[in-house]
Amino acid sequence: MESLKYLLFVIVWTLFGLLAAYFANKRGRNPYPWFFIGFFLGLIGVILLFVLPKIEKKEEKKQIKPLTPPPLPETLWYYLDSEHNQHGPVSQTRLEREIYEGRLNKNTLVWNESIENWTKVKDLKEDL
Repeated sequence: MESLKYLLFVIVWTLFGLLAAYFANKRGRNPYPWFFIGFFLGLIGVILLFVLPKIEKKEEKKQIKPLTPPPLPETLWYYLDSEHNQHGPVSQTRLEREIYEGRLNKNTLVWNESIENWTKVKDLKEDL
């Protein structure tokens, strides 16, 4: 009979510990130490939890994605035909297509804002 009394005592105080841990977690506090406070102090530990101010949970820091710079505008080119008539502006893609299709050749003079003088396609550092 005496051991049943002690078992009941341990069960009741464990329930106070679990109750304190549950409410501590709800109120933004660490539930592990509050389990032991509730276990050893019983109802006083649970009441103490409600006397203390509630701790607001901090918002998790959101991962900030690095800013990607906007794509650079495509270079606009000008070219001189065989009679030295100026054409353009045209995109680099179109200039490459004109060269590939044979309407322009490697000796065609081209210019854009990044180069100083009219230059032959074959003398450019960029691959056209």
